[in-house]
Amino acid sequence: MSEPSPSTLRRDLISAYIASATRIASWAAVSAIVFRELGEYAFGLLALIRGTIGLLSYTMLGLSPSMIHLLARHENNALSHRAVLASGLRLVILGAVVGLLPLGGYVWAFDTLHKVPEYYLEIAPRTAFWMGIGILLRLCGDPASAVLQVRNRIALDNLLIALAEAAWAIAVGWMVYHRSAQIDRVAAIYAGAGLLLLTARWFFAHRLTRHSTRVGGDWKTVRMLVAFGIMVVLAQLADYLYAPTDYILINRLLGPQVVADYAPAVQIDGGLLVLVGGLAAVLLPKAAMAHAAGDSAAVRRYYLRGTFVSIILLLIAAIAVWLAGPQLLTRWLGNPMPQTTAILPLVLIHTVVGGSSAVGRSILLGMGRVKAFTAAVLIGGAANVLMSFVFVYVLNAGLAGIVYGTVLAVVGRCAIWMPWYVLRVIGQSKRVDPASPIEGIE
Repeated sequence: MSEPSPSTLRRDLISAYIASATRIASWAAVSAIVFRELGEYAFGLLALIRGTIGLLSYTMLGLSPSMIHLLARHENNALSHRAVLASGLRLVILGAVVGLLPLGGYVWAFDTLHKVPEYYLEIAPRTAFWMGIGILLRLCGDPASAVLQVRNRIALDNLLIALAEAAWAIAVGWMVYHRSAQIDRVAAIYAGAGLLLLTARWFFAHRLTRHSTRVGGDWKTVRMLVAFGIMVVLAQLADYLYAPTDYILINRLLGPQVVADYAPAVQIDGGLLVLVGGLAAVLLPKAAMAHAAGDSAAVRRYYLRGTFVSIILLLIAAIAVWLAGPQLLTRWLGNPMPQTTAILPLVLIHTVVGGSSAVGRSILLGMGRVKAFTAAVLIGGAANVLMSFVFVYVLNAGLAGIVYGTVLAVVGRCAIWMPWYVLRVIGQSKRVDPASPIEGIE
């Protein structure tokens, strides 16, 4: 069998949008199935688990962007790529083992952390377990995905993602057709799709790096990946202080029923971010390669054009969704969801502002500049939690108060700080010496 052929920028962008759209569409389809077939509370429970179980992504220590940054510094060195991949495999094994510990604790303490009706006392922890396994399996494919991206097989990686996500939605639909739908089975199928994606990614990465991934692995490379990844993890932890923590605040301060009102707005937010997610995903390895070559003009072009396109796309989409909100929710969930419709304009504001910074995030990670970025995300996340709590608990602003806090935090970080810092860093960039320490960690 011949190697998968390299892809063009246009093909990369198209495939990225297909992958992102398939991921969002699969979640939307499964959510609609759960809402219609299993009820409103099951829908809210699935959204709650999905929002909180994302904590597991931190166990891989930001492996994907750190590998992309390091692989880009050795663009044409197959031996170095094998060394980085082998080192990434070591981290994956360690991360998977470590990830099982918090997953087990979360499953064990599920009914203590969340308010769960008696009917769901057994099925909810099983659902959380399988969702967690599904996330870990997807994360274990990150090193292989990084190799595919840096070796100019971005379109192939995106195709694998799309196939796995589509398989999940189709399998859930098949289960409903045969009248065997249960929320824990939905989660188990999600884990199966993750295993499918993991296997396919490693198969193609193994072929591209020429035989055994054990060749050239060393702990020095592992330490370099960890040094970069720790900063990425801190930024990811700060991301947890947005929607996932908002779910917990709503559950505790406003009640579990209100989670079901908030969840559709967040899923619409995620659906709109598909418009910029694909672009940002492609520009991460592109920016890393351009930065490693000392081409600051290309990096600046990626940022300015990518951000401009992101803002235009998100504005048009947000206006369309706002106008069609009640009809959209009715067709999707069979219910106009008046509480969701009421907060939707606020959610769309932070969607446009926050989404417009996705390209900037990719540029900074590709260049290895994560210290200031991580600090900004941590500060913004902490501000979101504090302001959301004050709006809800002190000012009695209800569900809208949760969104007020997020909007203020996102505007400060994404609309004010991000453009200034990214342009400043690009202006100071220079060609990267592959033998030098990873930038942003020095």
